[in-house]
Amino acid sequence: MVNVMKFFEGYSDGIFEMSEDWLVECILCGQQHRIDRRSLHISVMEQGNEVEHYFWTELTCKGCGERLFVRTKVYSNKNGGFIREDHECDDVDYIQPPVIRDARRQSCSLMNYSKRLNYGINRERFTGGIRMDNLWLLTEERPKPSVVNQIVDMYCRDFDDRITVHNEIKIKPIIVDGFFKFVYKVEGLAVAGAADIFIKTVSGSSSFLDFLLFKQENAPTEGSNEDNLIMAIEETKTSDDESRNTGVYQRGSKFVYIAPYYQNVKLYMLYNEELEAREEKKPSDTSVFGTNILLTLGVTIVGKDISRWFRPFRTLDELIHFKAGMRKPPAGNVPITITKYADRIEVSGRLAKPADAGNIGHDPNIGALSMISACIRKLGWDKDIVVTLHGVTQSYVDHTRGKNKFLYICSILGMRLDGIRMPSHVVLPELYWHYEKKSEKMADILLHVQTMYHGMYCVYENHAGCERGYFRTKTGRLVTLPKKDRNGVNLYLPDVVLYDEDTNFILLVEGKMLSTLQQGIEEIENYDSIEQEYIYPVYGNVTIMRCVSIFGGNCASIPHEKVLFYLADNGRIIINKNAPQCIRRCFAETGVRI
Repeated sequence: MVNVMKFFEGYSDGIFEMSEDWLVECILCGQQHRIDRRSLHISVMEQGNEVEHYFWTELTCKGCGERLFVRTKVYSNKNGGFIREDHECDDVDYIQPPVIRDARRQSCSLMNYSKRLNYGINRERFTGGIRMDNLWLLTEERPKPSVVNQIVDMYCRDFDDRITVHNEIKIKPIIVDGFFKFVYKVEGLAVAGAADIFIKTVSGSSSFLDFLLFKQENAPTEGSNEDNLIMAIEETKTSDDESRNTGVYQRGSKFVYIAPYYQNVKLYMLYNEELEAREEKKPSDTSVFGTNILLTLGVTIVGKDISRWFRPFRTLDELIHFKAGMRKPPAGNVPITITKYADRIEVSGRLAKPADAGNIGHDPNIGALSMISACIRKLGWDKDIVVTLHGVTQSYVDHTRGKNKFLYICSILGMRLDGIRMPSHVVLPELYWHYEKKSEKMADILLHVQTMYHGMYCVYENHAGCERGYFRTKTGRLVTLPKKDRNGVNLYLPDVVLYDEDTNFILLVEGKMLSTLQQGIEEIENYDSIEQEYIYPVYGNVTIMRCVSIFGGNCASIPHEKVLFYLADNGRIIINKNAPQCIRRCFAETGVRI
């Protein structure tokens, strides 16, 4: 075999043989195939001190029609002694790894695969003979390259990994033969300890953190106790200048609510400041108090310098003393106070909004009371925690039957509302999260990400259930849009505004479900103010199209002439025949119907 390649057909080259048929899955469409071991091609070639035994075949996928190349390699020494095997394929995943035998001995499999592995969407990578997992980022938000970059940096820092590829980061929707696979792949960024980075859109059952990062082979399973969640991240762009309460308090309940579902996950608060930060300015007492509580609860703060102003509380008395020294709210507001008695701690705070509504609707205070109570427990208090001056009525609590995010947290922390008979049996939702398949944002986020991947520019975004963005000028300056136009009328905003510089074209896109299509058609008639007050003054004499994106159902064609982009339940994409050139360009060669 010295520097000579030998060729064989079938399942054996006389040294090694495939003892079973191959079972593979198309990485593009998921179609499964059985490959007859007798149909394989084999080449054997000496490579230095090793010999490569190359088993391969080709086939046409029955699902998507693509040509698939399937192979496996076995390496031996010159005497035929087994060294390693490699099953990495670009086109398929092995449903179960090939079973390789020594053809001279007819013995058992060379590698111990008695425990069969289920391979998912990923293209497997091996290092040192060890199969590598993927990183799976689950989120309700539109995936942003800058945020993905920050999260991967955090992962590498805390989990002893390193970035190996760091080019321009792009998020690519996986679209195969005109069908969206409901997964995004991160390009331009790679780490040593993972094969690929994927993103999927999910929705929380109640109080959900913005990002969950899993490290495992296959996509996480709804409700699974076997998945490997390693990081849970809340992202905010709200600065202390914009709001004293929102940035710290409003999201605090999320760090409490996750505990019953994932006990050992690392928690993070990520400050992704899009506006210029002013860290030299002393933060408000509210900001310091809330941040100190997060630190006490073990939350890692990223994107905000905590070395100067912030530190965790060491004792319960320190927590109470700090709160007592904070500036009181204006007259008429209920202050948040902490009072310790021998048998209980009382925490005052209004939960009703408006004040006389009797409900639980004051989000900043829901977060503040949740955080404070969790901190009280963290600092060792095991007696009653009572919320006073809350404004909640018994009838409202009875009506909820315990199905309320704050009542969930009361159950988790052992809190009660003063003067209220608490629900006797509060059952948390079974799932912390589920894959999103019922929101209008599935279509407009896909449109947004695909167009940005191909060079279009996001002027504004406000996807359903996602954090509201800023208006971006041509130069990248960020503008906070008001709630009212210059005439005092509500400023109607699309879900996403996209700009194509090459054609000087702007799309104003309103996202809707198929069932609310007519509502979307009516809403796009209300965009005069954003066009006249913001788009034309900044972008000049552009061509503007108002249109609707639709998700849901199984339409065979565009359901209305105003619908630019349609995404069916099964992932089928259809684009309006009158779509502008920039949209046609972005979906070229994806198999999407126009």
